[in-house]
Order: sequence, then C-alpha cells, then structure tokens
Amino acid sequence: MILRLQRHLASTLTRSLSTSPVTQSHVPALMGFPNIASPSLSHTVRNWFLSRTLITRYFDPEFSQKEFDKGAHQAAVTVANSIAEGDLDNLDSLVTSEAMKEIRINLSAFSPEERGLLAVSEDDVYFSFAYQIGIMMDDHPTLENVSTRHVEIMWVGHSFPNYVDVVAQHKNPLEVKKHMDARGGPMVLNYRFIKDFTRDVEGAWEINALNHFFINNPNYDYD
Repeated sequence: MILRLQRHLASTLTRSLSTSPVTQSHVPALMGFPNIASPSLSHTVRNWFLSRTLITRYFDPEFSQKEFDKGAHQAAVTVANSIAEGDLDNLDSLVTSEAMKEIRINLSAFSPEERGLLAVSEDDVYFSFAYQIGIMMDDHPTLENVSTRHVEIMWVGHSFPNYVDVVAQHKNPLEVKKHMDARGGPMVLNYRFIKDFTRDVEGAWEINALNHFFINNPNYDYD
C-alpha cells in the first residue's frame, strides 16, 4: 500500500513538473543598446532599396538579404553558445575586439543560470530578419581621394527551446503563443554585423554589438 502511494506521488510530481510553466530568469544586458524585437516597415523598404541599388551594384554583386540571414543565423547560434559556455577565446574572428571587451565585463556579472539561458539551438530560431541596413562612407585616413566603405546590418532572431516539438504538440498558433508566454516568451537575439567594403580590403562580416533578452522581460529600453 505504501509502495503504491509512493509511486502515485512520484507519478503526480513528474506530471506536474512536465506540464507546469517554467518561469525564465531575467537576462542582464550583454551590451548597452536598445532591444529590438519587431520589424519596421520603413526600415524594410529602405533595406530593399539599399541592398538592390547600392550594395549589389557597387559593393557586392552576390549579396542578398536571404543569404545574409542564413549566415547571420549560423553565426549568432555559434556566438551565443560560446558565450553561454564561457568560451570567449574562439570568438576573435566573429566578434570585434571592442564588442568583446564590453561583453567580457558584463558577462562577469552573470550567474551560471543566466549565462546558461543564452544557449541557442539552431532549430529553435524560428523567426529572423534584417531590421536595418546602413552604409557608412568616410574619407580614408591615409589615402587621398579614397573613401572607406562599411555596411552594417542589425539582425534579429526569435528563439524558443524545442520550438519544433512545441508546434507539433499544440498546432494551433494561439496555443503555441500561450505556451510560450507562460514560460517567459521567446528569447530575442539582437546581433549587429559590419563588413569593410573599402577598395583593396578583403573584409569579412563581424559582429560589433549583440544582446539577448526575453520578449516579455527586456533588459534595455525598446527602440
């Protein structure tokens, strides 16, 4: 009788733990810039114009926002997981030195639990977009009649643990949203990429700013 009661209590506790909402912890800011969660119509139109009329024509004829989104997605997941694991030494080729300096300082104040929340599975990023594209041109510091040219893109991704399984289980979008909201909502990734397109420079995309935050519990003012 006692054994059956123990089994019943254990079974009840297991079901409770598996179905009860899990409240996510607040994630401090990794860097100090506004949280961005949603696309902007004006930015979207301007992004299309810049990518089609300037970037592909004068900077990189093979550039496309679709391909950039794929690469940004992979880079963000790699960086997020390295930061979550505290493995920052391997990020030199992906994150600028200025950004890494600020990230190291702020990450030192994270608890192990907060740092672990930064980890992201590639399949769990279910929505992403280029929020804003910017082109910066300045006089070259050493060459006459030459301008430096940089393209900067703010990329945004939404992630939720085991997202594919959650969708398969609930199916109805409203139920999916309810499930996510009960657990703190999705984690939003803000990653700003920059590339040097100055003449005779072999530039590569680098991240010069990044942040993670729960959409229902931001860590900085919304833009």
